[in-house]
Amino acid sequence: MEYKKWIDGLDNKKIIKIKGFADRRFHIFVEPVRDDKEFIIEVYFCEVYGKNTIPELWFKNGYTNKVLNNYMCISTCCRDENGLLNAKFNPQIKGIHGINFDYMLESNQENLKKLIDKTIDMYVKNIKEL
Repeated sequence: MEYKKWIDGLDNKKIIKIKGFADRRFHIFVEPVRDDKEFIIEVYFCEVYGKNTIPELWFKNGYTNKVLNNYMCISTCCRDENGLLNAKFNPQIKGIHGINFDYMLESNQENLKKLIDKTIDMYVKNIKEL
């Protein structure tokens, strides 16, 4: 897949640095706001095939409209002025342990931009959860 090309094509002005790890995992560093020291979005591109996979179960239970063999997962890390870490500002998370399937998206460049832009927007506007 062309994940690095997609990551390099992100054009959000708040992105200050990108680090790649292997072919499918990237850290996107975002310009801090408020008194935060840093905000990082980790993107992992998942590729899953076969029976009884998590994407198969999502589809069978009506959470997605098709099996997502290629999808993106993100995690966020915000370090505040006191050095404390939290994982807020993630549009894929609903509540404590829930998944927001509106942002569990198939891997492609357009969806990557949508997911990253929404995450940065939540961070900048201090929206901790959708």
